[in-house]
Amino acid sequence: MSKYSELNPPSLFFTNFSEALSFLQSKEISRPFYAIHLRRGDYLKVASRIVTNEEILSLAAKLFNLIRPAPLILFSDSTIESDLVTTLREITKCEVLPIGPNELEDFIVHDVMRLSKVLVCSNSSFSLSAAYLAKDDQLTILPMNFYQGYREDALNKLIQTLSNFTILK
Repeated sequence: MSKYSELNPPSLFFTNFSEALSFLQSKEISRPFYAIHLRRGDYLKVASRIVTNEEILSLAAKLFNLIRPAPLILFSDSTIESDLVTTLREITKCEVLPIGPNELEDFIVHDVMRLSKVLVCSNSSFSLSAAYLAKDDQLTILPMNFYQGYREDALNKLIQTLSNFTILK
């Protein structure tokens, strides 16, 4: 039995997880791990709303006080500030591995997020789809105000129907 047995691929929308598992092995991550996805703009550098570092740090301060430390992979489509990584390490008491743009193929990032025990999403269809296709036991934290602008009401209501619970603040 593989040391990645707890990372069995979900049966829904199966893909080849071998490269995601190879990445985890190369980083010596063999136990349950957490992931945070930071969206800083899409391929057009246009975003309707961006989850701020302060919002992520506030959530991390509350969430990681409740769960066991485990490796935390921080994914972003832009350069990750070193002070954010340092602060996350202090708050979470976790080993934090920042993965910025072009460090890993997008499909591998998506698969790694799908395998995480806890996934903190940004307002991104990329992390939302990873959460939706993830293992059944994944805890997913998703911004309730997913969109901002002319289309926000209908799309935010759709996002809000995906959960029976939400984080109050």
